[in-house]
Amino acid sequence: MKRAYILLPIIALIFLSCKTEVKPVEKAVGAPMEQDQASLIAEADLQAEEAKKALENQLKKAAQQSEATIIMESNTEADIQVNEKPKPQKETKVEVSKPVNSSSIESSIPAKDVKSSSTNTELSKTKMKEFIEKNKDVLKKEMDKQTKEAPAKTEVQETKENIQNNVAKDTKPEKEIISNKPDHGLFNGILQSNVVKGRVDYASIKKSEDQLNAYLKQLEDSRFDQSWSRSEKLVYWINAYNAYTIKLILNNYGVGSIMDIDGGKPWDTKWIKLQGKTYSLNNIENDIIRPKYKEPRIHFAVNCAAKSCPPIANQAFTSANLEGLLEKQTIAFINNTAYNQITPSKAIVSKIFDWYGEDFGDLKTFLNKYSKVQITAKSNVDFNEYDWSLNGR
Repeated sequence: MKRAYILLPIIALIFLSCKTEVKPVEKAVGAPMEQDQASLIAEADLQAEEAKKALENQLKKAAQQSEATIIMESNTEADIQVNEKPKPQKETKVEVSKPVNSSSIESSIPAKDVKSSSTNTELSKTKMKEFIEKNKDVLKKEMDKQTKEAPAKTEVQETKENIQNNVAKDTKPEKEIISNKPDHGLFNGILQSNVVKGRVDYASIKKSEDQLNAYLKQLEDSRFDQSWSRSEKLVYWINAYNAYTIKLILNNYGVGSIMDIDGGKPWDTKWIKLQGKTYSLNNIENDIIRPKYKEPRIHFAVNCAAKSCPPIANQAFTSANLEGLLEKQTIAFINNTAYNQITPSKAIVSKIFDWYGEDFGDLKTFLNKYSKVQITAKSNVDFNEYDWSLNGR
């Protein structure tokens, strides 16, 4: 395409110079023949010079043309070779951006009366050939220059586009982290509808088990990230323990005691998938909740589905009610005579205080913190037998 820009005006000028019809000049009366010949040569030189200037202007204009096509036939005797390798003569197809016609080229040549004879025509053709031959190297250099500049411009454009793309990529906002926290309201609805004074209506929950399954699915899909607070994580584990305990009873619906499941060791079976791992009920309580949160009141929050277990609350734990509900559950259990019998001189309390004694520190101090009846330093502390019967109703 670049080469067409250079060759087009040259071919057009040669074509015009060959086809130009000239009017024979009337010989001045009394003018000698030698003077006429000298005038003709001078006029031819002037015409060649003007054609040269016109050609240079057309070279500049041709470089600015783009995206159009014209087909021209060249029958001139001039053989311009600017390509590295000669090619067979054929119909020359030159593509440029806009058509260039002969009138546009002719307009660039000053309008003057051309006084020439057939000799003058031959001289003009000769001068034109000489001009083209002398400037052949210049034309080739110009063409090579434009050919080299073309890919350079492309590289610059590509570099610019890459920079723009990188800037757009760098300024693109980071993807928002979705915590996907579970809706404890689902579990809360189940508990409020099916738990009365710590007794669970397993038959009713079984009829609408899909509601419990939907909540468990949310627990499974949740993942801890930096947006989770300590209380939110503790709430997650407490509710998970209670919800999966209920699910265990439903999976073995009709059992009279949780001890009848998995050979009396249902808490050791790993079947609960949370946070990308598989846990047992014991893993949740003894490997996560107790050592990580060091909160003794959780023993009155988690429920093992037995009658002697601290009654399960009829509402789910949330980060908003965590502190108040833990306190309420602890006070209610310690002061419930069905589980603990406390007098100033003697205390018979739940086996839980024996099994997890290390969590409570000095037991008498802990009991006195929540008991309505204070135990003296000399009081004896014994433990009740545990009733593993199902806490159903």
